[in-house]
Amino acid sequence: MKHAGTALLGLLFALACCGKAGAQQTIWPSTVVPAAIDNGASGALELGVSFKSDTSGTVTGIRFYKSSANTGTHVGRLWGPTGTLLASVTFTAESASGWQQANFSTPVAITANTVYVASYGLTIGHFSANWSYFTTSAYNNASLHALQAPNGVYGTLGSHPVSTHQAANYWVDVVFKAKSSTAPSITSQPVSKTVVTYDKRCRDPEPDKSLQDVVNDKMTSPTLAFRVEIG
Repeated sequence: MKHAGTALLGLLFALACCGKAGAQQTIWPSTVVPAAIDNGASGALELGVSFKSDTSGTVTGIRFYKSSANTGTHVGRLWGPTGTLLASVTFTAESASGWQQANFSTPVAITANTVYVASYGLTIGHFSANWSYFTTSAYNNASLHALQAPNGVYGTLGSHPVSTHQAANYWVDVVFKAKSSTAPSITSQPVSKTVVTYDKRCRDPEPDKSLQDVVNDKMTSPTLAFRVEIG
């Protein structure tokens, strides 16, 4: 029984302990550079991208490309299909220029094949853009898609951006994690074995769960970690 418990322990660690259920994805790679990095002092704006995903999952953060003159406070926002604000986050510890990322305190669930808008607010201007980027086609990086129209979108600072101008790409992006697949089935739990679950920092034990409960939790909560104590 000791060997069986050890084998099971190894299996569970391979599945999940302090690991992740799936890789994060963005619309554009971090190596891309806008054609027009600095478009001058436009003043306060909300700039965004309309996007959808082939699969349901969670948006964990917002990204945007920053010129060195695009200073001041930046706030990332995620808007739902009807224009409802779903989440916001203030960017901190920004670099002087290049891609910036801020993560929501709680990931936001999104539904497959549904249009959302990711945006960021800037107070001074000097935003980055590619003009006529979406004139002839959308941009596809399965499972994420930046729509051809309406895109890119802009509006007044802090508002749901819906206006468009010259089919521009304002280089706003999302950080997305696809929903995990069906959890593996645990058909039996060895006697005298205790399952203890932990949060993302491997703390706060919750001792009253079966093995199947733990694996199911892992599939829906990618930061969950757990171990088996051999009793």
